[in-house]
Formats: sequence, C-alpha cells, structure tokens
Amino acid sequence: MGATIASLQKLAPTCPAILTYDRFGQGLTTSRDPLDGQRGKELGHDFLDVANDLHEIILSVAASELGLQSPDVESGKARLLLVGASIGAPIARLYVQNHQGIVSGMIILDSNIANANYSDSLDFDGDSLLSDDCTLEQYRETRLKLTRMFDLKPKLVGIRKAGPLLSVVGHDPETFVDLSYDVMGTPKSLSKITNE
Repeated sequence: MGATIASLQKLAPTCPAILTYDRFGQGLTTSRDPLDGQRGKELGHDFLDVANDLHEIILSVAASELGLQSPDVESGKARLLLVGASIGAPIARLYVQNHQGIVSGMIILDSNIANANYSDSLDFDGDSLLSDDCTLEQYRETRLKLTRMFDLKPKLVGIRKAGPLLSVVGHDPETFVDLSYDVMGTPKSLSKITNE
C-alpha cells in the first residue's frame, strides 16, 4: 500500500488529497483503542466505534490540511470517496450510514459479507442446499451470525441527499470459501452458495 500511495503523491497537485487509515491494533497502528475494557466496551471497540473514529480523523485532517471546518465536511464540501477493502467495506458502509451527506462515492474491494438474508421459510428444503460438510443447524447458526453482523438497512445517504456512487470489486470465490472456513468455521458448501 505504501508504494501505491507514494506513487500517487508524486502526481500532486493533480491528485486529490488521500488519507489512509488503519483502525486501532491493525496495520501500522499499534496502539490500542482507549475505549477497550471500559464499561460497556469490555469486549473492545465495535465497528460503529471504528466508523466514528474515522469521522473524527476526517474532520481533523480536513481542518488542518484542507481548511474545511466540520460544517463544511458535513455538508459534503470535502467530496469524499471512501475505498474499503475486506472488513473496511462494511466499515465504510457504516460510516456513510451514520454520517449522512458527507460521502460522494464508495469503492468496495473484496468485501466481507455486507448483508445476509438467507431463506429460513417453513417449507425450506435443506437437502437442496446442504452438503456432507454442512448440517441444517450449521446453516441456521451461520445465518444468525451473519444477520447479526450486517444488514441492508438503512439506505445510505451521500451528498445532496442521494445515495453515494458505489463500485464493488469481488474476490476470488475459492479463496473466499477457504477463508470463511478458516476464520468463521463456515462449511465450505455454504460459502460456495453465498458467493455465487
């Protein structure tokens, strides 16, 4: 990532301002979130905390580097384009959801699942979906995990009250299946279905 940013900086002043962000404890950011362990945050910061941290950083950098004050940023004058990769994609979505009217567009790269609304109707035929490595109970447990994490609502609002422009770049299906199994224990046959 550093070489890419350095290359883009050489294009200045034709290149817009670029801010890269690693959340607490990730990438080049080695410090821990000061909220971790406090009352209500015993399990650490959540994605909304991360989105709010990003907002504070954007406001600070916009003021110091672009001369834009908070009302300018919050009215869309910064014309932000968010690029989110992997878990950064749903964090970018949360940012837009909770800080409406600021973001002009989003580019989503190799996103974690941003929503999960799998069928659980009474006439559901598990045999049509499941494989040797996945039971109906595993399917339901995975569905519950994902629906707790992600949702489509509310609708995102960008500048001028329109939705932000959005580009999505997918990931390799086989890599997704392997990573989903390694990280979440999701049966491989289920990941193949959700990634079609």
